[in-house]
Amino acid sequence: MIFLLFFSVFGVYLYSLPGTISSYRDSGDLISAASTFGIAHPPGYPTYVIPGRLWCGFFPWATASYGLNVFSALAIALAVVLLLKLFMQIFQLSAGNALVIVLFFSLTPAVWSLGQVSEMYALASLFAVGILYAAYFGYQILAWFLMGLGLGVHPTLILLIPFLVGRKQYRASLFAFGMGLSVFLFLPLRASMDPLQNWGNPSTWRNFWRVLFRADYGGLRLHPVESQFVWSPTSILDQLVYFLTLLVKEWGWIGISLAFWGMVQKKSRRLLLSFLWVGPVFFVFSNLPLGAETTPAILQPYLVLVTLLGVLCIGSGVNTFPAGWRILFLIGLLGPFVFACPVIRREDYYAYDYGRNLLRLLPPNAVLYEPDDPTTFTLRMFQVTEKRRLDLVLLNFFRTRWGYEQLVKRTPNLLPPVSFQNAQDLEHAFWTYSIHQRPFYAELPQKLPKESSYTPQGLIYRLGIFPLSDNPFAFIVLREHPSHALQDDFFTRHLLNYYASAYCNTGLAWANQKQWAPAQSDYFKALVIDPALTAAYNDLGILEFSLGYAAEARQYYEQGLKYAPQDPTLHENLNLLDSSKKQLKS
Repeated sequence: MIFLLFFSVFGVYLYSLPGTISSYRDSGDLISAASTFGIAHPPGYPTYVIPGRLWCGFFPWATASYGLNVFSALAIALAVVLLLKLFMQIFQLSAGNALVIVLFFSLTPAVWSLGQVSEMYALASLFAVGILYAAYFGYQILAWFLMGLGLGVHPTLILLIPFLVGRKQYRASLFAFGMGLSVFLFLPLRASMDPLQNWGNPSTWRNFWRVLFRADYGGLRLHPVESQFVWSPTSILDQLVYFLTLLVKEWGWIGISLAFWGMVQKKSRRLLLSFLWVGPVFFVFSNLPLGAETTPAILQPYLVLVTLLGVLCIGSGVNTFPAGWRILFLIGLLGPFVFACPVIRREDYYAYDYGRNLLRLLPPNAVLYEPDDPTTFTLRMFQVTEKRRLDLVLLNFFRTRWGYEQLVKRTPNLLPPVSFQNAQDLEHAFWTYSIHQRPFYAELPQKLPKESSYTPQGLIYRLGIFPLSDNPFAFIVLREHPSHALQDDFFTRHLLNYYASAYCNTGLAWANQKQWAPAQSDYFKALVIDPALTAAYNDLGILEFSLGYAAEARQYYEQGLKYAPQDPTLHENLNLLDSSKKQLKS
């Protein structure tokens, strides 16, 4: 039964996972680090990088991106097997009952999503199950060693500490914990060799501690800007309600009811304490803005550990029900997930195609100024793992000391041979000196200096005014037409916004040249991708008003206001239209 469960779960995940880099969050960065024994973003994740590199070495014929997706699927399959043994041997569940609960774990949305992409959370869940398995069976020293080693996969595993405290063998446990933590020595040792992927350059003790405690990446904040460490009774209550809302989407009401019933059992005190730390306390501490579209995407990975403890609570309490009710509850628990048809991502090439399109569009020796994380990580993956476009400069992290040092070392001709006192002087040098050395681009025009002119060229924007080509998207290749409506994943939708914004800005460039037909065509293409793009509705309204069609202009303004009722530009232009003024704001 163990082998059948392993191969079934692994096979289903293997069938559904993407064949290359996914759009998910930091996938590109972890692929680059793991495939080269490099340093990933803080805190470095050495326990993911080292086994990830060894795993890729076993399959040299596969790309690193696909190999690491498979690595995550393998971690989930192994975690499910350990969970089954834990339920049967410790909680004394029958094989059938245990099987239903572990399948429920493997099919919940967060576990399903993270088990198919090159992120560290699937491996973290395997370590979490290993820690709990060792703790339940009394292998105290092993549990502490796995805890120390597991912190190199993800630091949130420290929240499982209630399972380990209050036991004997303190000295041996402390030694084992220290031995596990020694995996972090990989960071300064490898950084001293100047690997291709060297985030934070922790070759010095100063840089090492800054990487370890995420000093340049928000510290304890989940998001360096949106996560605010200011609370009130109302905000705490709102965060708790939001946490419960997320659990309903993950587990359903039957899953929540069974989990909370298990928590109130006397034998579940440690489970309850750990669940409170991993779930409600952690989510309140993160204090992300509840109305932001990014919040559920940022929090989803942390629901993997919450779900793991949740299914342990279900296993702890399910045997308290009579046999007939137990079967009914377990059918209700698993049923919705079996018939929901989980998302299959075999044809997900959005991130890969986006990166290749950028590489096609950017000319030799180009500089991409301050690209977002998805852009940076995807392009870095191509540079590091496939040696594509090593001439391209990704101009980011230059505001940190290590970023500036790497920039000077690896692109010595980009800056004048002088030292800079601060980041402002350095940026000034980009716009007065560096732009004469290399062509400068951005994937979002608002990143370029204020009052500077730019020309859209498909997905990118060239600093300065250049003739607009007949087809700025000539080099863009997509395997299927992008559309928000077809995507349930925030990160994929975010990536598609680059295409929608590019069409909208190119349409605006055509309109400025009074070429109305291509302008209107590009605005419509933008809205096909993202029907909620208010800038496209606003620009279409201006175009129609410029051609003398006031009624059509009003329709576009009002349509945009349906998606953004408080948009000031749409309101202003609608008021100008009502007062018959002909100067509309773009």
